[in-house]
Amino acid sequence: MPDSARERVIQASTQLFEQLGGSDIEHLRTVPLDQVRQASRVLSGTRPAPGQVHTPANLVWCPTPDGQVVGADLSCWPADMPVLFGRTEHEARYFITPSGPYGAPGVDPASIYTPPPSRRWLRSWAASEPTTSWLSFSDLGRTAYAYRFTRVSPGNRRTGILAHHCAELPYLFGHLAPTEQYDEVDARVSDTVQYAWTEFARTGVPRNPDGTPWPAGTTTTRCSR
Repeated sequence: MPDSARERVIQASTQLFEQLGGSDIEHLRTVPLDQVRQASRVLSGTRPAPGQVHTPANLVWCPTPDGQVVGADLSCWPADMPVLFGRTEHEARYFITPSGPYGAPGVDPASIYTPPPSRRWLRSWAASEPTTSWLSFSDLGRTAYAYRFTRVSPGNRRTGILAHHCAELPYLFGHLAPTEQYDEVDARVSDTVQYAWTEFARTGVPRNPDGTPWPAGTTTTRCSR
């Protein structure tokens, strides 16, 4: 990671800790979720170039655990480490919702979410990014798996946000709440998702509940489940 990006991460993290009252891990565990969410929202946006869409995806936080730069050849990534990529069917509904677009505090959404850049962003981010990622791994001879999450819960269908970005996470953690937003199909999907991810973490290969392994992706074989 370039020094400028690392400095931006450190500055944003320091500001976040200040808003949350300190950086001690025990203290942070006591901070209400809504307070963390609001503080993160204030600090998450970097202003995009003219003609591009402002979203929470313009994050200032990036992974910097050891300062190593992961180059195009992934030379510092263990050769035998598999990767699991994922996307949802309606990714961008998390950012551009039926009730109005997401904008950082103090920003007029109407001045940012004009049709041309919004359409470009929807096409490029929601469709090509996951595919590009696992193809890059496959081209390098790495083991990569991928999924596309399409389940729309009754609650998400009523609100119109469908299978939005991160919609699979309640299923992964078995936290389908409030319960009236989900049904028995969602419970089965949750069991399937948890099994696949647990098997991937345990063995490096995601599997279906019947034990059948997912196929790894290649440049000529679909990699999504």
